[in-house]
Amino acid sequence: MPFISLTEADAAAMLGELGLKDLDALFAHIPADLRGHAFALPPGRTQLEVERELEDLAARNQRAAEGVCFLGAGVYDHHVPAALREILRRGELYTAYTPYQPEIAQGMLQALFEYQTMVARLTAWMSPTRRFTTARPRAWRRSASRSGTRTGRASSSTPT
Repeated sequence: MPFISLTEADAAAMLGELGLKDLDALFAHIPADLRGHAFALPPGRTQLEVERELEDLAARNQRAAEGVCFLGAGVYDHHVPAALREILRRGELYTAYTPYQPEIAQGMLQALFEYQTMVARLTAWMSPTRRFTTARPRAWRRSASRSGTRTGRASSSTPT
């Protein structure tokens, strides 16, 4: 968006909204010794002039490859293949663990499988596809129906 400065009428309207008569009244709360200093700035230059001056300044610098470099703990001036940079950008190669930690999900699946297998063996119920949250109550009901108890547990010594 281009900068469009205020017109005199715009500035006067804004100052009027603030209840001020001029721009000096807007800055009156700033001590006089802190405002109104003229900056000793050189005259403006074109973009081309600035670019040339910056290029001259940059040309005076010494590149790291041209001098002695002590960074790297003894590994200096070595070639890094372009393919290595691309390989190192791959997130799955940063660590052995992927962002979603699949071993956690695998561990939960393993626990569910073991639990359902145990329930199936205890109750002679051969449907290990039941959900984890319903497997235990179903096992109690099945056990209760076989033992004839009303509590849903095979005996009072069965842990909950």
